[in-house]
Amino acid sequence: MNQTSTTSALQQSNKLRFWHLWAMALRIVLWLLVTCWALFALAWAVLHGIIVPRIDEFRPQLEIQATKALGVQVRIGQVAAVAHGMVPSFELKDVVLLDPQGREALRLSRVLTAISPASLLQLNVEQLYIENPNLEIRRNLDGKIFIAGLDLSDKDKTSSGGLDWFFSQPEFLVRNGTVRWVDEKPNGVMGVPPPLVLTQVDFVSRNPFNRHLLRLDATPPPEWGERLSIQGVFKQSLLSPDKGKWSDWSGDIYADFKKIDVSHLSRYIQFSSQFGQGVGQMQAWVNLRNCLLYTSPSPRDS
Repeated sequence: MNQTSTTSALQQSNKLRFWHLWAMALRIVLWLLVTCWALFALAWAVLHGIIVPRIDEFRPQLEIQATKALGVQVRIGQVAAVAHGMVPSFELKDVVLLDPQGREALRLSRVLTAISPASLLQLNVEQLYIENPNLEIRRNLDGKIFIAGLDLSDKDKTSSGGLDWFFSQPEFLVRNGTVRWVDEKPNGVMGVPPPLVLTQVDFVSRNPFNRHLLRLDATPPPEWGERLSIQGVFKQSLLSPDKGKWSDWSGDIYADFKKIDVSHLSRYIQFSSQFGQGVGQMQAWVNLRNCLLYTSPSPRDS
């Protein structure tokens, strides 16, 4: 009888201990939820109550932060804010990037940015949207590539400055841009190619977690052929601290030229002799593993 009472008391004690631990865990979870909501509400209040109404007053600080993030001097002509519910939009006008020599490397007449409380806490933006940019990409005699004054050639850099910031943004959109490619390095027996201008350039970059999803659509000069499309899907090592360190990327690139005159393209890219001329559709698959490229062109001549 005593043994039965003792067993029953132990079972009752274990049940009470279980429910006590369960109640403690529940209180901890509730406090965490309340804390998260409080931080969210605080960020929302700061965003809509302080930053949005006075955004143009923060323009000098924005220039300083943009300069630090991109690694080149940034000038912003004007900033305006428009609140749309939980996610406000900011319009930046006359944004100028200067190269290391102080020359204008890129001018953006209009940039739209959308931020949220979550992106505000992470010191980034929810979306960047750029209309009608005019960009020059240059490769010098040493083979170094410069985009808007940024040197993108050192793939072994531990910190990529502007690239790290760029590929940390959730979404980046470009509409109706113009890109001018200037190559100062001779391409074998073809010599130095003339500048190439791509118009109606649309570009999308999405960077969820450790992935990078890119797409470029552009219209080449009329003598080249029809509109082209290039898409890339990449993954990055979880151990890599730098989003812009593309030597850690692995993935695939797909290029689709609906109609292309290969004789023009061969002035910029060296093909085997069998692909050196002809007009037709061309597709190419490029496999990238830690910066090693494996190409597989598939031309379809007309």
